[in-house]
Amino acid sequence: NASARGGVAALDPIEQIYIKLSKLPIQTQHPHLLQKCRPIIQSWHDQFSVSDPLLWNRMRKAIPKELNESAFIIVEMMNLLGCADDDGDGKNNATTFEEDTEMKVKRD
Repeated sequence: NASARGGVAALDPIEQIYIKLSKLPIQTQHPHLLQKCRPIIQSWHDQFSVSDPLLWNRMRKAIPKELNESAFIIVEMMNLLGCADDDGDGKNNATTFEEDTEMKVKRD
């Protein structure tokens, strides 16, 4: 899809969010969290961009700021709840809650 701005293809909305996130401290401090959040943000986009475009537009604008500001809390909660890897740094290789739950069950 070419946009009205000189025929340049429009960026995927998720890519736009991640471009903004790449300029924030979360990119260097918690890159593993960004990987885990991508499928969640994608599912929000898939649901809300269709069912409630105005809500999605507000979320799209807020996600980078809010995720950046809350990243350290999310990582600490993941550690507390056992969603982190064995090193306790929140860098579990699972990318979804379901995968993380499966990994935890297999370890137990």
